[in-house]
Amino acid sequence: ATTVGKHVYAVIAYNAAGTSKKSNEVSITIIGVASIPYTADLTDQDTFDLFTVIDNNSDGNTWTWYNTSKGARYSYSEEENADDYLITLPVSLEAGKNYKVTVAAANSYAGWYTENMEVLVGKTATAAGLTQTVIEDTEVDDDEFTDFAGTFSVSESGNYYVAIHCTSEADQSSLYVKTLAIEEEVPATIAVGIEHAGYATFSSTYAIDFTAATDMKVYTVSVTADGDITFNEIQKVPANTGVLLVNENGEEPLDAVEVPVIDNDDADEVEDNALVAVSTAIASLPTEDADGKNYILNGGSQGVGFYRAAGQSVAAGKAFLRMSPTESRMFIGLGIDETATAITQLAKNDALSQHQQVYDLQGRLVASRSGEQGARSENSLVEGEEGNLSPLTTHLSPLKKGIYIINGKKIAIK
Repeated sequence: ATTVGKHVYAVIAYNAAGTSKKSNEVSITIIGVASIPYTADLTDQDTFDLFTVIDNNSDGNTWTWYNTSKGARYSYSEEENADDYLITLPVSLEAGKNYKVTVAAANSYAGWYTENMEVLVGKTATAAGLTQTVIEDTEVDDDEFTDFAGTFSVSESGNYYVAIHCTSEADQSSLYVKTLAIEEEVPATIAVGIEHAGYATFSSTYAIDFTAATDMKVYTVSVTADGDITFNEIQKVPANTGVLLVNENGEEPLDAVEVPVIDNDDADEVEDNALVAVSTAIASLPTEDADGKNYILNGGSQGVGFYRAAGQSVAAGKAFLRMSPTESRMFIGLGIDETATAITQLAKNDALSQHQQVYDLQGRLVASRSGEQGARSENSLVEGEEGNLSPLTTHLSPLKKGIYIINGKKIAIK
């Protein structure tokens, strides 16, 4: 990749006859979007020239490049308090990640005069656009360069600007800044829990190892061209991968546990996962888009499962299910086989208990019984092998012989 900054080049021609003399050197400056990790050495004037300087009070005293040992300098006004910004190039940041900013600063006459600064971040290189504080207004009280650091995250991915804002009072002296660095700060663990009904979706911008989280199982979802669904158990989840969390203790909330962050290279390989990770909150998830039909995990008339999206919001750190553009189901059940060691035999005339649901091995709801005998909605009808079955089904008799999932267990219907 091309490095942002000043570049010097010359041309030398080669052919069978020999080599030409080197041409005159030409300097070009490439201004673009910087990536993380990013370090600006302000003792280099070419680096300083890439920064935006704002003299916000228009007093003529502001940031300038000083020299190769001290870097950038703000020089005081006798009458005006400082209100001057030194702003980086745009830097590409990702939602859900933590970043650390470190500024090496010094006070030219510490002990005699007071210098102050704060560090801000925002989406535009303007005083009004720098809306997030990374380092609170603080005094720089040493004439030796000292590191000042702060951490922050952003709510949506994109390009951001980081600024050093000099706020010294009038008639002080000089504030120097030698370097500014931005790096990702990777947490050791992330808290993961299940808030409702024993199920939750989850995603993270970091790779996560669920091996020690023995009270929950973790699944990706694969879908065939025919719409058959398989829940695939996984433990080491790659970054930006949507998963379904299942409470091993039943349909109840599970307190958050600290799950270790791992290197993405150590995560399990995932292919064709139909659960889409959400790194930036979605205000309104459409029913369908160019990529297919969208479903959100919810509780409704047919129990907990994936219901066709209808403009609901989806929080960052969650996931939604994306099916084929031709998918017709309004509801997709959680037919997860978690106990395959034994298959219970039931007869067709056996009754379904209240709220019990029956899924085929592809996760499709094929029969259920609701405790409420209320009005049916469009979502009350689910297409199974025997046609449309409503939540008012009370016995297993509509089902063909075969193996189904009832309450998370394999059941053979005779």
